Amino acid sequence: EDTVTVRTSSYVTVRGCDLDYVHAGVFTTHSSHLLLEDNEIHQSFPPGSTWTDLKNSEWEGGGFYASSHGRGMIHIRRNMFRDSFNGVYLTDDSEGRWMNSNVFISQNTFVNIVDDPFEPEGDSFNLHFFGNALVDTHRMVSLVPASTCLGPVFVYGNVQLNDADPTGEAAQGRRKPALRLDPA
Repeated sequence: EDTVTVRTSSYVTVRGCDLDYVHAGVFTTHSSHLLLEDNEIHQSFPPGSTWTDLKNSEWEGGGFYASSHGRGMIHIRRNMFRDSFNGVYLTDDSEGRWMNSNVFISQNTFVNIVDDPFEPEGDSFNLHFFGNALVDTHRMVSLVPASTCLGPVFVYGNVQLNDADPTGEAAQGRRKPALRLDPA
C-alpha cells in the first residue's frame, strides 16, 4: 500500500505531510520534476521485525520509491525518514530505459532504517546524496549497478551515528559497512 502515488506527472510537490505507509510513502513512475520536502515519513511494520522478517515482504519498499521511466529532476530535502525498511529506493523494471536521473537528496534525517537509507539500482545516474544525518541505520548507501548503467553517484558530507541494531540481527552477523557496492 502506497500513501502518495505520482504517475505520468511533472512538477509535483509533496510538502509538510506525515506519511505512514506499508510499501511506499511516495511512489512515482513515469514522472519528472518532483520535490519532496519537510515531511515525516515512517512505516507501519510490526514492532520487533528483523531484516529477515521484512525482506521480500509487503514492507520491502521505501519512504520514497521511484520506479521505471522517470524523466529526472527529483529533489528530496529536509525530510525525516524513520522506522522504515528503506529510506530512498530507486529501481528499474525496464533495463535500458533511463530513469531516476538528476536526483538530489540533502538535509534529510534517517533514523532506524532497517536496510538502506539510500539504495539506487538499475539505470540511475547523476545522483547526489549529501548533507544528511543518519542515526541507527543498517548502512549509509547501497549501490547495485545494472549492466547498462549506474552512475555517477555522489555521496558526500553525510554523518552516520549507530548506537543500536536496526536490523535486529547484528548478533547473527548482519553487520554491514557504511557503503555497499555490488559490481555489475
